[in-house]
Amino acid sequence: MTSVVVVRDRPTKPFFYAIDHYVSYWRSIGYEVIDHVGPHHVPDADVLVFHVDYTILPLEYRSLCDRFPVVINGDLLDISRRQYSQLILTRTDVYAGPVIVKTNTNYGGWPEHVLDKTGSWKQRLAQWWTVEPLPPCLRFDDESNLSWRRKMRLKNLVKRTTIAVLQSVTAMISTKKARHWRTLRSLHPLRYPIFENMESVPPDVWDNDHLVVERFLPDYEDGLFYINYFVFFGGKEFSGRMGAVEPIVKFSNSVTDQTVPVPDVIRECRTKMKADFGRIDYVHDGNDYFVIDVNKTEGGGMSNHEVREELDFLASGLETFLNPDNSSTNELTPA
Repeated sequence: MTSVVVVRDRPTKPFFYAIDHYVSYWRSIGYEVIDHVGPHHVPDADVLVFHVDYTILPLEYRSLCDRFPVVINGDLLDISRRQYSQLILTRTDVYAGPVIVKTNTNYGGWPEHVLDKTGSWKQRLAQWWTVEPLPPCLRFDDESNLSWRRKMRLKNLVKRTTIAVLQSVTAMISTKKARHWRTLRSLHPLRYPIFENMESVPPDVWDNDHLVVERFLPDYEDGLFYINYFVFFGGKEFSGRMGAVEPIVKFSNSVTDQTVPVPDVIRECRTKMKADFGRIDYVHDGNDYFVIDVNKTEGGGMSNHEVREELDFLASGLETFLNPDNSSTNELTPA
């Protein structure tokens, strides 16, 4: 019987992550699967699967690799934006379009700078609106920020979000002194600040190693913003295009989703990253494709139950590593 140990960095709610559905599938086909939290006293198994929600894989986890015949995502050591982003700007670059400020670490810096402080999802949700409030210099109703939105006819976006965002920012600033741009370590992952141009970015952003400034390349069509995603596990993969009213497009706020072919250049990015499983988000600008996010611990929560067939398909990609001579790439296509 094939044995698999999934090593996580912290306890989580059942079926909160996609990996939980993979585990369910592996057990259904007869694999012995062991869940283990932390890098110490990890039991022996045929396969080690890393599910460590840190941007940079800590050294104590890397030391496990030599113990196991097969290690999944053991070579995916660093998914910080400075490692893969082709959109990052420096203070001296010449660029006239809109820009977006993100954290260098994944998911707004939450795994490193928020979860380690709170310890539980309940506490995390309680701090959603209070941790690292946006500095008062960011105003979503500034004329400079709205001008590019008007040009793209974002009246619906402004109508639905501006009031709620301003109320939230005002409440946060009134209850907790906003931290300076120079010292920010985390940001709301669904509300990365977007500015009309580089000149509008607060100067201290450029001096903060925890933040990056990227070109913002909106794929905007018929009132929606779109991004593409590439999900994969071993030789199993598929790509989709999802749209949302908000400029930061996530599965949680998307209103449309359709399967699209996987671009070869994005496959090549995965190969260079040495990613065995995970998700890569990307946008296209003309004939060029750009990676905008890399995820090795994909969430989804209860919504994952709605795509169980797709998750089972991806989970079967584990066979790629167990029988590499009898495996090939298999792309999921629309029914």
